[in-house]
Amino acid sequence: MTLDKDQIYIIENIISKKEQQDLLNDLLYTGQPDVYGFTTAKYHENYPPNIIPEYQWVNIKETKNHLLRTIEARFSIEIDKVIRVKTNWAFRKDISHENSMYAPHVDTREKCWNLIYYVIDSDGDTILFDQTLMDFADGAIPPKDLDKLSIKISVPPQQGNAVLFWGDRFHAGKPPIKNDFRIIINHNFTIK
Repeated sequence: MTLDKDQIYIIENIISKKEQQDLLNDLLYTGQPDVYGFTTAKYHENYPPNIIPEYQWVNIKETKNHLLRTIEARFSIEIDKVIRVKTNWAFRKDISHENSMYAPHVDTREKCWNLIYYVIDSDGDTILFDQTLMDFADGAIPPKDLDKLSIKISVPPQQGNAVLFWGDRFHAGKPPIKNDFRIIINHNFTIK
């Protein structure tokens, strides 16, 4: 199967219920959340001295995790390079943040696919926009142009589900308001 860069793929129950629970237990109870976090991407070198680029914070044991192997089988593709796997934990905000979202962004400027896996049921949708890097001259959204973004789809975090999309699409998460936290595992990878 050829993946279409203009499509957004919603994948229900990407792994079995037992695998979903095992992954959650690994993250919450074993004290090893780094099993699902690493990156090989190169980031801008001019970080403020007190900021450590994220690619320095973890040493993962396995690059192509079970979720990525499942994607390969499901879509009959072969992953060439895993750029990043990152666990994001967002904690509950008060009701005044109900209509807010984190900054719209793309994960990396490398040409790649994004896979967001939802570790738990929560509120705090993932917003995918119509706009891509090509829509802005320097590949970033000037603050004055944020209102030019139009929502293509809003994906609710549901345990075991995932969303797959081409990496130059702007996206953003919303903070959880009702649940204590929202946990996703974000993957960036290329295919052969």
